[in-house]
Amino acid sequence: MSFHPAFPTVNDLSREAAAITRDRNDLATLRELRAIVSSTLDRASRCNAIHHPDRKFGTDDLLEVLQGALADIDGESQRIRTSPVVLEAE
Repeated sequence: MSFHPAFPTVNDLSREAAAITRDRNDLATLRELRAIVSSTLDRASRCNAIHHPDRKFGTDDLLEVLQGALADIDGESQRIRTSPVVLEAE
């Protein structure tokens, strides 16, 4: 059975502060990525379809990938905002 002190140590508080800073930085990065992907999705949706009969790629493929990336970014942001703070291993 491990011992849990009634009050956190300075090291515990430092690790918690580092984890909170990490999460805030990650959320800022995810906001930036969301803006990039949203802008790209908006621009790509205005492109004309590719009509060449031998095409291997279409704009619908790109839109699908971008929508998936946007959903991943939103999911990761939500997970960070709603999950408990995860401390890095010592």
